[in-house]
Amino acid sequence: MYAGLDGIAIDLPALHVKPTHGEYVPMNIEVRDPLWPMRDMFNFTFSVKPGEAHTLWLDTRDRILPNDKSILITIASASAEFNASSLEGAEVQLIFKPYKDAAKEHIADRLTQVRDNFSNMTEEHVNSRRLKYLQPLLCRHYGPAAVDPSNDLGRKYWHEWNPETAAPDYTAPTVPEGVPQWAFLQALDVDYFKRIADFYIDKRQAWDGEFGGGLGDDSDFTNLFPVACLDGHGAGEVEDVAL
Repeated sequence: MYAGLDGIAIDLPALHVKPTHGEYVPMNIEVRDPLWPMRDMFNFTFSVKPGEAHTLWLDTRDRILPNDKSILITIASASAEFNASSLEGAEVQLIFKPYKDAAKEHIADRLTQVRDNFSNMTEEHVNSRRLKYLQPLLCRHYGPAAVDPSNDLGRKYWHEWNPETAAPDYTAPTVPEGVPQWAFLQALDVDYFKRIADFYIDKRQAWDGEFGGGLGDDSDFTNLFPVACLDGHGAGEVEDVAL
C-alpha cells in the first residue's frame, strides 16, 4: 500500500469493573514500534469511569510499514477484574496518510536511531544482521535509504556498513587559488576536529573533568588531541610541539 501509518483509533468498550481510584480506573496503552519492537512508539496512561465507552485517537509517529511485520498493542488496567473479556467489542483502526507525507517523520526517526546507536556499532563493530537492534537501523528494508533512496545522510550510513555498494556522491571543497590542496584539506580537518572537541568540552564535560565515557574512553578521546595539534602546525614546528 502506497501510504504510511498516521495513527491508531481504538474503540474502547465500557468496562464492567469496580473503580480503583475514586470514580476512575487507570489504564495504559502501549504501541510497540513495528520497525523496532523493542521500543515503544506510543505510551499513554489515562483514566476512565467504569461503564463509559470511549474512542481513543493515538497520534503515533508516522511509519512506512513493512509487509511482513505486525503491530503490537498492549492494553493494561489497574483493576484486578480487568481481563481479555473486558475488551469484548473493542475495535482497532489503522489510519493512513499519503506515503510522501508519512515518509518525512519516518526518515527523521530512522536517522535519529542510526545516529544514537552508530557509535556503539562502530567501536564494537557488531555487524551481525542477527542482532535485534542492528536490523531496524541499517537493513535495506528499514533504514532511511530504503524509504528515500535519495536521502544523502541515509546513503552515507548505509554505505559505511555496506562498502560494496556504490558510494554516495561527493564533491570536494573548492581549494583557494595558490593554496596546496593538502594544506587546505588539512586545515579543514583541524577545524572539524576543533568543533568536535569544543562540543564535548562545552556540552558533555562533567564537573570533575570527565567527558562522560569513563576514564578509558576519555583517554582514547584526548589521545587524538596531539594529532590535531600537529596538523595545525608547520613542519618546522613539529619537533617542538611533540616535545
